[in-house]
Amino acid sequence: MIIYLLLPLPALLTALAFRRLAAGGVVALWAITLVPLVVLMPVGSRDFSIYLRDYADLQTDPFADAVAQDPLYGSIAWVAGHLGVPSTVFYLCLAALALGVKLTALHRLGRGATLPIALYMCSFFYLHEFTQLRAALAIGLWMLGIEALPRSSARYLGLTLLGALVHAQAALGLLVYPLVRALRTRNRARLLACAALVVMALSVVGLSERITQQVLEHVPDPRVAIYLALAENSEGHPNPFSVMSLLAIAAALAGMLPGDRHDEAGERAPLASRPSTVVFTGLLLGSCALSTFAAVPVAAFRVSEHFFSLLPIAFWMAADHLSIGPRKRLLLWLVAGLFLYLFLIHSPYLLDPATGEPTREDQ
Repeated sequence: MIIYLLLPLPALLTALAFRRLAAGGVVALWAITLVPLVVLMPVGSRDFSIYLRDYADLQTDPFADAVAQDPLYGSIAWVAGHLGVPSTVFYLCLAALALGVKLTALHRLGRGATLPIALYMCSFFYLHEFTQLRAALAIGLWMLGIEALPRSSARYLGLTLLGALVHAQAALGLLVYPLVRALRTRNRARLLACAALVVMALSVVGLSERITQQVLEHVPDPRVAIYLALAENSEGHPNPFSVMSLLAIAAALAGMLPGDRHDEAGERAPLASRPSTVVFTGLLLGSCALSTFAAVPVAAFRVSEHFFSLLPIAFWMAADHLSIGPRKRLLLWLVAGLFLYLFLIHSPYLLDPATGEPTREDQ
């Protein structure tokens, strides 16, 4: 829908006019983008009405039950409801906060460059602000932790844990940490990349899926049994070779396989402490999740989309890593166009404001 171009338009114009932004410029961009966000979210989000209903249901629960699953989110939402904050106001503020946190993280990860922000805004709808507000904020906090990793592992873990208190999905960032810390040499990074390719290759014959299913069947948790039962009746099936997965693999390989002479400009932190290592490793795990968790599609899609949220900044980092010079901007603008097509036109994430129906049916 053409009207949704109003959301990435400020970032696109900013990237055309300026190569870099100061912190104040990011605040201005955030404020300008908030105007179409506030107008379009209530009529364009497929999940907004669900959030409003859940907010009302949450107020009928005891406080202990409200905070049981996602303590920080649950406690704030419960208190806000009992203070009389309208549900629409609460979730629009939550979306504004998530957008601000993510723009700050992207500004820092991109070392002030505007193109990473433009790339993100072109994939805006996939990255949860319209569809999964809690996940949006949780991922934004994790991204801030990724940027802080070279200076402090404790800050990375703390921000990631804070994100997990908003949405449990952010705990995936905690699982990545030991794996990233083990990647102390470029050869280890290459080995991880090759292992990911092997896992994807095994998915062609369904071997990765069968192995994971056998393991899950022996997990003594009734919730796992429920997920497996639901998976048997699921119509959707993860595709490890989707466009999104292939883009993630391409960005990760471009960032991990070349030698140290191509390491991104200005980044002198050890390999295991670099934000780019977390980003590229996450993309590999996202692609592998579509193969290994295919027996439980809900898990496969949730895990993969969490890591694929790093795709916009990953393209920027990969271009830096390869030192492709002036061609980098042209290549990334082409990627921005691809993102606009994938997320705005091809994918069924949005509602038509005039009819309230999805712009496309799920494939």
